[in-house]
Amino acid sequence: NLIERMFGRLKDWRRIATRYDRSAHACMSAICIAATGIFRLGGPSLEETPFKTPS
Repeated sequence: NLIERMFGRLKDWRRIATRYDRSAHACMSAICIAATGIFRLGGPSLEETPFKTPS
């Protein structure tokens, strides 16, 4: 669930959602830059999002 939410956040970045880059290396670089931006700019963390825990 945590990974799915992270990919959902990354897809908010247009370059990653549309994958304009031709090479895998350039695409991975864009993903790293976007993930760093999400981490550094803050906002609600993925752990703060409520979800059901198994009982």
